[in-house]
Amino acid sequence: MVGIPVRLTYDSDANAAYVYLVDSTAPGGVAQTRSSMLELELASIDFDLDAEGKVLGIEILGASRVLADETLQATQRLSVRISYDQDADAAYVTLVDAIRSDEVERTIPVDLVELGGMINLDFGADGRLLGIAILDASKSLPPEVLRGRT
Repeated sequence: MVGIPVRLTYDSDANAAYVYLVDSTAPGGVAQTRSSMLELELASIDFDLDAEGKVLGIEILGASRVLADETLQATQRLSVRISYDQDADAAYVTLVDAIRSDEVERTIPVDLVELGGMINLDFGADGRLLGIAILDASKSLPPEVLRGRT
């Protein structure tokens, strides 16, 4: 799956990155923010949810510590993308240009009670976040995120 580009912004002063899964969010569209509650080395990952508990965006605080330089520079190249496997009902946000099958060293599951599914964070051997898998995506993501992503 190649995937469709999604917008990534990076604020180097705040050392925070944001992955927009929807093109835009209306004022008040983010009803709640839920932390992954993970003890990553000097970083945290938060998920913005709408009123129905669907993921609208992903905020990565301490971004330079867990994202590759190529990802932080992707704000200009649109290499961050999302794909959707309808048969598996799983979406995947790829945060690097390509992930080899043997490159994922560690997968950390995130179980947000508000979601109908599970989120897996895939890390490489160097501790960098390579991608984010969203399982039961049809329950966890707004329909517009999944359309055209297969």
